[in-house]
Amino acid sequence: MALGPGTGSFLIFALVGLMGYNFLRASAKGSRFVRIIFLVVVSALILRLAYEVFLG
Repeated sequence: MALGPGTGSFLIFALVGLMGYNFLRASAKGSRFVRIIFLVVVSALILRLAYEVFLG
């Protein structure tokens, strides 16, 4: 089953509506989640680089 461009937007609208959030609250929760994931990934990359430079 092939879905066209823009289908993801409709699925996000439906998911947010089904969860009972308004879009401002949902985007605030999403941005906090993305910020935490971003910090974890960047920290892991920095630690890997430090390991390779100093111990590798």
